[in-house]
Amino acid sequence: MTGDKRVFARIHAFNTLLAEWHRIEANDGAPGRALAIPAVRDRVAQGAAALVITPVLDLEFESASFGFRRHRSVPHAVAQILSCCNPCGCG
Repeated sequence: MTGDKRVFARIHAFNTLLAEWHRIEANDGAPGRALAIPAVRDRVAQGAAALVITPVLDLEFESASFGFRRHRSVPHAVAQILSCCNPCGCG
């Protein structure tokens, strides 16, 4: 089995562990909310997948796409909009 096939086989054989559920109580007496805490192994796998996938997918996104992307925020999006609405930079 080649290296690529081994990696592919391990990815497909990966099973997530059950999340640990906790109830977070509200301070004002309102009903609390449920919070799921994933297993450390699953978080490590998610992080590793993100490290590999993110650079590949970033090439596919439009330059004006700002949602949930690293090093991009609302101020960056507003600056992009302002530069498109006022390309000469005047008043």
